[in-house]
Amino acid sequence: MNYLTCCVTALLLPLSVNASQIFLAKAKDNVLQVTAITSDIGYHNQPLIAANGVYFTGEAGNEKNTQTDLFFYDFQSQQTRNLTNSSVSEFSPTLYPYDAGLSSVVVEPDGTQRLWFYPFDTSKKPQRLYDDLKPVGYHAWGAKDDMILFMLGESPLSLLQRQSINAPTKNGQ
Repeated sequence: MNYLTCCVTALLLPLSVNASQIFLAKAKDNVLQVTAITSDIGYHNQPLIAANGVYFTGEAGNEKNTQTDLFFYDFQSQQTRNLTNSSVSEFSPTLYPYDAGLSSVVVEPDGTQRLWFYPFDTSKKPQRLYDDLKPVGYHAWGAKDDMILFMLGESPLSLLQRQSINAPTKNGQ
């Protein structure tokens, strides 16, 4: 394949609840082909393009009880699947540098936002990565065992850089 792939998220303003849609755009032979990879109902955002597809945050649930889950659109099959299907909200999917899976910000049952790991191996359970990092807004992994976090509730532009990150142990430390 010799074409450019990008994702575009569109916000649909007329709806009472913000809804958004993710589009896959392929430029091939100077022609732009645009395809929606999400429905136009509900929230779909924060796409992460990987070699095999697009990870993103999507609204799940019903009218009375909604939250966000992590989804994956597979380039080869052109199918979307819910990766987490959980009772808590997950967002900001990021490829985890220490194991095969995604790191994600999770809104835990008490409302605290922490960083979690969701393994691609579904026989393994998701786990909280760091008990002391809260409330996490967004995160990004660095190239040399570091990460940067946007922390909620402190100053309006509160960023925290943590250096010499080691792969977390089972208890999240």
